[in-house]
Amino acid sequence: MKKAALLSDPNRQEDVLCGLVSVMTREELEESVETLRQAMGRGNTWSQEVWDTVWSQWGKVDPHACLDLAEKGGALFTSNDCRCFMAGWMETDPEGALQWAREPGKDSRGQAAAAYALIQDTGGDLDKVGNAMALFSGEDGTARAGWHDFFDLAIARDTSNSPGVVYESMTPELQAKAWPVVLDRLAYTDPDEAATWLEEHAADPGGVYQWNRFLAVMAIRDPAAMAEWASRLPTVSNSGEPIPGTHPLQIAWSQWVSSDPGAAKAWIESRPDGDPAAGILHR
Repeated sequence: MKKAALLSDPNRQEDVLCGLVSVMTREELEESVETLRQAMGRGNTWSQEVWDTVWSQWGKVDPHACLDLAEKGGALFTSNDCRCFMAGWMETDPEGALQWAREPGKDSRGQAAAAYALIQDTGGDLDKVGNAMALFSGEDGTARAGWHDFFDLAIARDTSNSPGVVYESMTPELQAKAWPVVLDRLAYTDPDEAATWLEEHAADPGGVYQWNRFLAVMAIRDPAAMAEWASRLPTVSNSGEPIPGTHPLQIAWSQWVSSDPGAAKAWIESRPDGDPAAGILHR
């Protein structure tokens, strides 16, 4: 392993390292991970293919040992690492991998691996993926990771799709589960579309007012405009239940009071009797 790491030709080095890693035992893998990390600390970099092969081989030979090492901070450093690890596990022991994937109580890396396993088990069928994710509670990180993968698949199959378009094609039951992820993805790709979508769908089942960077940016750039926009957002869902979380008007108000308290006070005092803004800010 150490000799292969000294090869000057990067393509040759990648081929040799991947070949060596692909036949390693658990003990050899653990030593190799440490060797590769130490070399990186000295300024040497390895191709992604080498690391992908490392984690895939771990999944094949001893997945639980790799998970134990990950808990100590010695393995599975990214979501991609977790997917490669799970791909190896699914190749050699799909039943064991799926059984583990359905168990609760994982950290974020375990959730990414579990979501990958469950999606692979569906063969990429979007209806089956959605139903598999719906088995988890909305707060479960496995479901959240899985919904992101679901939208990746849907958009990859039709690049004209956006998360909002995919959402419209889902059943109401699945919409309620996927709602937070739709807003997250829209906020990341197109904050204006996210604002429009939130105004249209805040009262849908599954809707929740959660802190989101695009809302914070709106509040900083123009708290007055955001307050006007946010005052139109509902406080109760279509079923009549209060929408949980921090209302966007409260986010705008907090920023506005900090930057221009006089204007903020004048705005709220100018609202007509019965306007919901005062009630939102004082709840």
